[in-house]
Amino acid sequence: MFGKAVNKPCNEAKSILNYVEKRLEGHEIQEPEVKYPIHLSVLKYFNKLLDSEKQMASAAKQMLSLTADLSSFDVNMSHSSYNLIDFSSEMSTLSESNLAIVQQTTASMNQVNESVSSTSDTLSQLAAASEVLITRNNQSLSQIQEVNELKNNVMNDANIMSTQIQQLVEMANRVNDIVNDVKAIA
Repeated sequence: MFGKAVNKPCNEAKSILNYVEKRLEGHEIQEPEVKYPIHLSVLKYFNKLLDSEKQMASAAKQMLSLTADLSSFDVNMSHSSYNLIDFSSEMSTLSESNLAIVQQTTASMNQVNESVSSTSDTLSQLAAASEVLITRNNQSLSQIQEVNELKNNVMNDANIMSTQIQQLVEMANRVNDIVNDVKAIA
């Protein structure tokens, strides 16, 4: 009897070990029938261990998946960061270019303002000179009218003098005729 009692618990222990080995290899097998309390306790702990290992394997797979996702995210973020750095560099270059263009435009506008100011000054001087010229032209016209009136007066006086000279010549001719007649009588 003693031999049978020892053999049965050993068979239970072997079946538990066989069960654990198969489960560790990944096989889903039926749990062995165990009657001894210590074997029940050992089987219960092995099942807890195997379930914990299964949960850890699942968690490790999830962790590995998350790590892969994080790695992919990191790669994408790095790629995006490099793209943003390139974009920032291009924006900086464009900003510098725009600043240079604005400075050139400002300088050009300053030159235009100076040219407009100079042209305005020149036009003001021309306007003043034109006013002087108009005043002098008006004075010249007035003087020309005076000269024209003087010329007309001189012409009238010359005509009068011409008439008077003709009358004088006629009178001189008459006097000469009278003198000649008096000489002839004498």
